[in-house]
Amino acid sequence: MSIAARIVAAALALTPGAAAAATDPDLKSFIAAFSDVLRRGDAAAALPMAHFPLGNAVYQEPEKITKAGFKAHFGAIELKEFVDCLKKEAPQRASADNKRLGEWSVDCDGNNFYFAKFDGQWRYSGFENVNE
Repeated sequence: MSIAARIVAAALALTPGAAAAATDPDLKSFIAAFSDVLRRGDAAAALPMAHFPLGNAVYQEPEKITKAGFKAHFGAIELKEFVDCLKKEAPQRASADNKRLGEWSVDCDGNNFYFAKFDGQWRYSGFENVNE
């Protein structure tokens, strides 16, 4: 590979779309399935799709959400705009500051859903509201 080609490849890798392009196809499928569960309002079906405790970065809320507290959390995230956003927006690698919430995130107008692999399986791992 020529030096010019290496420079172009490096520049492309640094563009915002590069992180989305590198997304694991299984993650995209998982997020679509998670979105469908949200659309149905099925907290019981969402429970095994999450890894506990969930990381939570929301003003005046606990930093961790347990299985016991998940139903209340689920009620806050099952909004239609989130469901549509999760299917539409491409996942991005989480910033170093937010790795505690997950490896990848989907930004839904400042409401960030985080996902990470646990034991080889994708799980919903955290939530952040940057608007508060």
